[in-house]
Formats: sequence, structure tokens, C-alpha cells
Amino acid sequence: MRKVALRGLLAHKLRMLATLVAVALGVAFVGGVLTMTDTMNRSLDDLFASAYEGTDAIVRSERTIDSEFDEGMGLRAKVDDDLAEQVRSVDEVADADVTVEGYARIVGPDGEPVGNPAFGPPTLGANWVENDELNPFNLREGRAPGAPGEIVMDAASAESTGYRIGDSVPVQSENVAEEFTVVGIAGFGTADSPAGSSYVLFTRDEAQRVVGEAGRANDVLAVGDPGTTQAQVRDAVAAVAPDGTEVLTGAEITEESRSDLREALSFLTLIFVPFAVVAVVVGAFVIYNTFSITVAQRTREMALLRAVGASRRQVRRAVLI
Repeated sequence: MRKVALRGLLAHKLRMLATLVAVALGVAFVGGVLTMTDTMNRSLDDLFASAYEGTDAIVRSERTIDSEFDEGMGLRAKVDDDLAEQVRSVDEVADADVTVEGYARIVGPDGEPVGNPAFGPPTLGANWVENDELNPFNLREGRAPGAPGEIVMDAASAESTGYRIGDSVPVQSENVAEEFTVVGIAGFGTADSPAGSSYVLFTRDEAQRVVGEAGRANDVLAVGDPGTTQAQVRDAVAAVAPDGTEVLTGAEITEESRSDLREALSFLTLIFVPFAVVAVVVGAFVIYNTFSITVAQRTREMALLRAVGASRRQVRRAVLI
């Protein structure tokens, strides 16, 4: 019966191919949905791991400000930028710097703004952090900004717009709408940009003027002396941190950022999971119907096998093969 079954398969190559395609499509549909969601989550994990890879502690305000654009998570209040000097004076701290970040949008050569922050990744401006351990960006071309009017662009935005070092780039923010000169192009770790976001990077003073407030920063990042743990750096910084601020380790802020973004993007899971369910149901119907048709087409063949003495068990085995 094994030879009969195999010869039957070879005699109906097109039917066998159609059956394989039906099974493969059903499995691929489910696998594609699950792979996409897992890849997205892995990309977010890698993104935040890169963002705070060299940060041992972060000082920020305890106060959050509710925002209708922030999915209920709230915007974090700012801190005084001279807090970085206090943190830097701690014995366990090797260096500290501030981050200044806010809305900024590049305008392309065609006059169209880059990105759509309302329905996609954010478009941001920030300061270039001088300490390489605390800066998730790395220069690929040119140099860091060193004077007013100079910027570094993320590599993805430079690629999409065609801007190069030396070009004059219009930038819009809540504070200004001006042109700046590109002096460098940077990547975010191994990626061209952080999760598709566009970034314009200024000097600290320029970032405060363009996207922030004079003398204020989003937070303070600290890197510890060699041999100190993140917990030791956190505790030492917390001892000098002013009231109204909180200190987290790099691992804690990484996990919090991952959790917040996953919560904000949870609606995508609600969309993808029904697709996976539909994929399973559709795949099951397609495969079931394909095999039903295949068996129905072989009714006479199986009847003939029974007529010449094949047992039900042998016929069933041939069908399974």
C-alpha cells in the first residue's frame, strides 16, 4: 500500500502541489503575524537598551504633567540644568550631563516637513551629549555641533531628504522656525534612527533655545566610576538630589521606558491578535477543504482498492501518506 500511495502522489503532482501550497499559506499567515509582533517588541527592547546602555543613574522630576497627546502617561516636568554639576561632584560619579529634548521637525528640500508625529514616530530635537558613554548617538560623518546654528541629523532623515554636511536645513519647533547648518550625521547605535523617529541635535544652549527652556533640562544622566554598581551610583546621587526629584538606575529607566511604550502601543496588539485568529481559522478551513476535496476525488480509487482486497486500515494508511 505504501507503493500504491506514493505512486498515487506522483500521478497527481499538481494536486499534491496545491495541497502543499494550501498548508504553507495557512502556516505562513500565522507565522507572519506572530513574527511581526515579536520583531516589533524585540526592536523596542534593543532601542531602549541602546539608549541607556552607558547610563548608570538618571535624575528627573517626580512631577508629571497630564497631556492629551500622551496616552495618559503624562509629560515629565523639567529640572534645573545646574543639577548636573551637583551630580558630577558625587564621589561615585565619573561624569554627568543633561538631556534637553522637545518637538522639532525638519523641512525637506521640497518644502515638505519630514515625518508625521500625529500618526507615526515622533520628530524631535535634543542636545548633543558630549560624553560618549551617555550619548546613544554616534557620529558617522562630520563632527558634533559646537556653535549656535549648527546641527547633527540622524542618518535616516539625512538619507530620506538628501541633506548632506554643509547644507542649510529649515527646522520648525514650538519656539523657532529657522535654518541650521548640518555639521554631522549620526546613527543611533547600529540603527539609522531610534525606531523611525527623526532627530535634530544641537549644542545644549541651542537646544534649550529651540526646543526647551533656558536653564532647564528634561533630566540628568550619570555614569559611575569603574567598579561601582548602578545601585551604588543611584544611592550616592540620591543623597544630593534636591526635593521633588527622583533617581533611577539605568536598568530601571530602561525597563520603565519599555513598559510605557508597550502600553502606548498596546492597540497594535489588539489589531494583530484578531488577524492571527483569523489566520488560524482561515488556514484551518482552507487545509480541511483541500484534503476533503482530495479524498473525495480518490473515492473511486479507494473503492477499487477495497474491491481487490485492501483492508480499511490499509486504505486509511494510504490516505494518511
